[in-house]
Amino acid sequence: MSAETRSIVLGGQPVAYMLRRSARRSLGLTIDQRGLTVAIPLQGSVREAEAFMLSRAGWIIEKLAE
Repeated sequence: MSAETRSIVLGGQPVAYMLRRSARRSLGLTIDQRGLTVAIPLQGSVREAEAFMLSRAGWIIEKLAE
């Protein structure tokens, strides 16, 4: 499993996230006290992960603000 810190603009604001690759078959989002973690399959692309985050931008921003 590998991880890297990245950032994306969601709703006009920069959001830092941890991109984690693992032996999984789907994309997943986790928000906790450390912030946003996006888990993708080993063969998944960053473009795919960012499209997934953009499609759920409202939820991500709302949860990070809590």
